[in-house]
Amino acid sequence: MQRSNAYLTLLDEALSEKLLASTRLHLQQQRALGHDAFRAMVEAKTHRFAGVSPAHQPRKPNTVD
Repeated sequence: MQRSNAYLTLLDEALSEKLLASTRLHLQQQRALGHDAFRAMVEAKTHRFAGVSPAHQPRKPNTVD
């Protein structure tokens, strides 16, 4: 019963908007979510970038005169 009570307590607490936005961003980009040391370890073991990339501006349409 302790585990189920722990989950109920966890679900009763609301996530902050900052944590929720960060979680969504990491999931959308399929990146490691965690502290800097954890991401550094993931990058070292996978030889891939593990952080999130900033949003890009849309490309300007090609204009032909």
